[in-house]
Amino acid sequence: MSKISSIRAMRAAAEALEIEAAALRRHAEIAEQRAADKRRRAEFPQIWKRVTAMIEAGLDEPRARAFVANQMGVEIWTVDHWMQKSELRSAALKVWRRDREIFQRAHVLSNVALGELYGLTPTTISRIIRRQLERRYRRGTPAQFG
Repeated sequence: MSKISSIRAMRAAAEALEIEAAALRRHAEIAEQRAADKRRRAEFPQIWKRVTAMIEAGLDEPRARAFVANQMGVEIWTVDHWMQKSELRSAALKVWRRDREIFQRAHVLSNVALGELYGLTPTTISRIIRRQLERRYRRGTPAQFG
């Protein structure tokens, strides 16, 4: 083999290796991006916990949803979708909403009336109201956002 043929063969082999290296870099970037997306999507089912924490800290629900959407870098409809999905699946979210409604109606209705409305005993209604008061007013300073 002549020297020129040998040089051409080495250049061709180097070019093939560079193409393969570039392809491997692209595959690695795609794999890293998929892993990051997977971790991010794993947080979505827990969006309701973030929203409820913001509401308990003093924000109204639309602002809490917008804050969480901004914080997570997603659209507001994504937060709304996962809130609705959690509403159907999560017993804890249902209890949280029920307790919040009870607390909001407590200044108008008696414990007996609230118990009849929600199918609970007046003692349970009293405990729910007491727990809501402790969460809202006896913790000291409100939780900081972010």
